Amino acid sequence: MVLLVSTLISVSQSDGPMQLSAQQLSRLLDEVSAMVRAKHSLTDGLLKLHSPSLGRIGRAARRISKRLESGQSPETAFTEIAGPYGPQVSAALATLQSTGSAEPITRFAETIRRQSELKASFRVAMIYPLVTVVIAYLIITLGVPSLIIDHWPMDVARLQGDNVWLKPCLWLRANFWWPPLILLAIFALHRLARRLGWRSSGVVSKFQHHIACSMFCDMLAVQMESQATLHESLPIAAQATGNARFADNLPPMVSWLVARAAKVPVSETTEQLHAMASWYHDDAMRRGRFWVQWFPSLVTVFSAVSAFVAYSIIVMLPLYESFVQVAK
Repeated sequence: MVLLVSTLISVSQSDGPMQLSAQQLSRLLDEVSAMVRAKHSLTDGLLKLHSPSLGRIGRAARRISKRLESGQSPETAFTEIAGPYGPQVSAALATLQSTGSAEPITRFAETIRRQSELKASFRVAMIYPLVTVVIAYLIITLGVPSLIIDHWPMDVARLQGDNVWLKPCLWLRANFWWPPLILLAIFALHRLARRLGWRSSGVVSKFQHHIACSMFCDMLAVQMESQATLHESLPIAAQATGNARFADNLPPMVSWLVARAAKVPVSETTEQLHAMASWYHDDAMRRGRFWVQWFPSLVTVFSAVSAFVAYSIIVMLPLYESFVQVAK
């Protein structure tokens, strides 16, 4: 029985589909870049990475090594484990094959690693704001209406006429599960749309767009430095962004650099492209830090203020007016 289970696990690890996370993929690409710089065989180097201590990365490296031994190209061998990053990895490996430069792989690994770190930091930073939102929501939907009904059981009808905010809160008290269910449904549909690739270019964030621009400029510069023509370089650089039609809609400054590339020395164009790539990358990271450092604080303040305002309008204001009437 134990032998059967171990056999099934072995088969699932060797033959089943495998896709690395962004962090795991970046670590594997770092190893590939190191192999290229050390002028080691990619097939042998990946096979040596098959170690139990490396877990999925080691198993992925062994699988890629076997595919390379069977005659597959590196672009094809990496496609499965790269998942959504497949086009970018293929472009970086194609550049490696044509130019011998590992720089695109290194930059791409660093980019997806920093993106993954930003996402992880955002998830951790949102824990406290989400707890605050839940508490504020429970106060508004359950706490405040219950307090009203408990303290003014005979005057709820009159209070609904005097306080326009009380009626919606009473409705939420009876149906408090509907808003969370609607939000969960919207979130699930959004995740499904992303998984199926239904996102249109119009809803891509500035962060994602600037990351794509940075990768495009870097890849184009590396291709041109290897004496490739602009016509040959543009499709590979566009593929590095994950959007093969990216070159048809370039930002104005990048479009201007590409248009004047034939009129100036190649070294001048590549230097400017690398500078533009660094600017876009730094700006994307700055935008990402906003979501990690400022957005959680804004959510916390907004939810706390909303709960305070609701409590003041629905509870404290009627109570104050009752005291004023008694005092008169």
